[in-house]
Amino acid sequence: IEISVIDAGYRLVVVDGLMRRDQAGMVIDSKWRGEGETQRAYDGLVPVSCKCLLGPNYYLFDPAYCDEVDIVEKVGPQDCLSILLSLGGMPDLVLLKQIAKELLIAISPHYAIDIIPVVGAQKKGVEPFLQFCDEYNLKPVVEANSLRDHYRSSDLFVGADGGSIYEAMLSGIPAVTFILADNQWQECALFEEIGHNHHFNRHYAVCKEEIFTRIIEIFSAYEQSVELLETFRNYYDCMGVKRVAQSILEYDCGSIA
Repeated sequence: IEISVIDAGYRLVVVDGLMRRDQAGMVIDSKWRGEGETQRAYDGLVPVSCKCLLGPNYYLFDPAYCDEVDIVEKVGPQDCLSILLSLGGMPDLVLLKQIAKELLIAISPHYAIDIIPVVGAQKKGVEPFLQFCDEYNLKPVVEANSLRDHYRSSDLFVGADGGSIYEAMLSGIPAVTFILADNQWQECALFEEIGHNHHFNRHYAVCKEEIFTRIIEIFSAYEQSVELLETFRNYYDCMGVKRVAQSILEYDCGSIA
C-alpha cells in the first residue's frame, strides 16, 4: 500500500509508527524509549531522508490541555479522592468493571474515593456497565471529546500506559499503570526517566495487589508524589500539535497521505 501511495505522487506521513520498516517521508511517534534510544528508534527502518519526530515533545495533546488558567493545585487527600480509570478508547468493559469494583473494595477502607471510569467510544455492553456504575455510585465518562477536565479534577490516574501518562502528568496528577498486552512491555526505568514512577510491566490480574498497595502509598504521601512530577513538566509542554503541524508545512511535498 505504501509503495502505491508513493507511486501516485503522494508523500507519506506515518503517525504512531510501530518501529517497523517503512517507506514514509515522515514518522511521528511520541513513545519514550529512553534517553538517546528514542531518537535512534527508527535508524535502519526508514529511508535516510525520512524526518522522524520522536518522543513526548511530539505527543498530540488536545489543544484544551494548553489552557493553564484553571489548573487546580493538588494539595493532598481531602474528604474524597477521585481516581480516573481508563483502559483506552475502546475498553474491555468487563475488565473495566472488575478493576473499578476491586479498587473500591481495596481502597475505600483507607480513603473515601470516587471512581471515574472512562467508557470511551465503546458501544457493546455499555448499558449493563452503566447500571453497574449506578449500583456502586461511580461516575462514568461516556463518549467525551476530551478528558482534560476529568484529569484536572482527579487526584490519580489508573489504567493502561500510553498517551494517558503524558496527559496525567501534564495535568499534575500521579499515574499508576499496567499493561494490557505482552507487546506493551517496557523497561520501568525508562518511564522513571520521564517522571512516571508507578508502572507495572504485568497484566492487571497478576499485579493488582501491588497496584492497590501503591495507590495507598501515593495517597499517604500525596504532596510529595505531586512534587516529584514538577521536575519533569518540561517533557509535557503541550506544543506537540504545533511542532508536528510546522514540520508538515516545512516538509518538501505536494500532497500528503
